[in-house]
Amino acid sequence: MKCHHIPKGLAAYQDGEVSGKEQARIAAHLERCPACRSHQRMLVNCLGIAVGIALVSLVALVGAVFLIIKTMLANLVERSREIGILKAVGWTGTDVRKQIMGEVFVQAVLGGVAGIVAGYLISYLLGHFSIPVSTPWELNQTPSFARDAAAAAQTIRRPVHLSAPLIAASMALSLVAGGCPVLSWPGGWPR
Repeated sequence: MKCHHIPKGLAAYQDGEVSGKEQARIAAHLERCPACRSHQRMLVNCLGIAVGIALVSLVALVGAVFLIIKTMLANLVERSREIGILKAVGWTGTDVRKQIMGEVFVQAVLGGVAGIVAGYLISYLLGHFSIPVSTPWELNQTPSFARDAAAAAQTIRRPVHLSAPLIAASMALSLVAGGCPVLSWPGGWPR
């Protein structure tokens, strides 16, 4: 088995996406080839890093939701006098809720758009950040006549894509987090 075919198969092997026969073939090759075994360990480490990033992102998401809820509750408490004046001039509780929910919607859309633009720009810049990665000669895809240190250090560039479902989910989450305090304000609406 040639080593330059294994890296593509290793990712599928690692993810459990290869047939039983192919899995046995790759496992036997990994026992014989230290370079491919090293490459497999690198894939396992990358998976661990990805899981760590996902956990940190989840903690940040939960923190952001609590921050939005706290901010909206503080906004409602600070505006209780203003809400009382609106009720005194004839606004109903429904009118006040509609007004504040409109403000929540505008804040969620503007904040979401600003976050998407900032995230895209940061991802784009990081995607074009050159990181030289040296690969072992056995795994290197460069032709044999170009085997020198400069050719072995290849620059990895990752494309950046926007995910419509994730954008919709983040906007919906910001609307829910901002709207929950308004719809169930614990202080009650001034009479």
